Amino acid sequence: MLADTSAVLETAGGDARSELLEHALAYAELGWPVFPLAPRTKVPAIAKRDGGRGVHDATIDLDRIQAWWERWPDANIGLAAGAAFWVLDVDYDGWEATGPDGGDSFALLTKRYGRLPPTVQQLTGGGGWQYLWAPDERIGNGVGFLPGLDTRAAGGYIAAPSSIHPSGRAYHWRRGHAPGEIALAPAPAWLVALIKPPPPPRPAPRPVHAADSYGRAALEGEAKAVTNAGAGARNATLFKAAARLGELAAAGRLEQGAIRAALTDAGLSAGLQRIEIDRTIASGLQRGFANPRGGPRS
Repeated sequence: MLADTSAVLETAGGDARSELLEHALAYAELGWPVFPLAPRTKVPAIAKRDGGRGVHDATIDLDRIQAWWERWPDANIGLAAGAAFWVLDVDYDGWEATGPDGGDSFALLTKRYGRLPPTVQQLTGGGGWQYLWAPDERIGNGVGFLPGLDTRAAGGYIAAPSSIHPSGRAYHWRRGHAPGEIALAPAPAWLVALIKPPPPPRPAPRPVHAADSYGRAALEGEAKAVTNAGAGARNATLFKAAARLGELAAAGRLEQGAIRAALTDAGLSAGLQRIEIDRTIASGLQRGFANPRGGPRS
């Protein structure tokens, strides 16, 4: 069990320095990769110019960890996320907040879904808190999936007790929720779904309603172009399609509802988000309505 780190540690003196090393070694013995951070920061202690690779330097090699803290006895402790755990990071701004922060988002989530299951939890030196969950390859690093709520996973890291925040406050494990006191729990399914929602189902093709065969062919062709557009060209292709079809609608050759339905399905199939699709179609149609185009009559 790791020692309680609720009191702010002195940065000078043998006790504080030995406690940093003690905790770094204890994390490694749990199988949690460790690397040094510059004192009172979350910046890697080994600079890139000296060959440092940031979180990718993290290791469970006790001899290497011992050597690091002999070189930097006041170094904060970085823990690599991903292989050993992933992190839900709740940023809390308190009374200074000018908008919703992680505390607000967290309160709404727990009101809607109930309390999170018990797992390892720390209180950060910045005033927020972090939940550590059993590894889940579906979770990646992300910022603000809700206001003030971030995730740390493979390629990310956190500072851990007995590190000292730039404010001078210590990181510490919540009592009863320290490593060794409680096991890492799997995150609840509702939380994973909020962070990593499943892809939208591919919509079933809708029948095309057009004034005549020319309009029908134009609508089908533009919808196919949107569906097949590459990742970097999807939105631009959707706009051009809506503008061209809007020209036909303005000339009475297509129904506006049929255009919206067909292009919405095509945009979803291409991987665009609904709010983006609606905005782009509306903008393209507005452009097309200003330039009626009849095309050949069938």
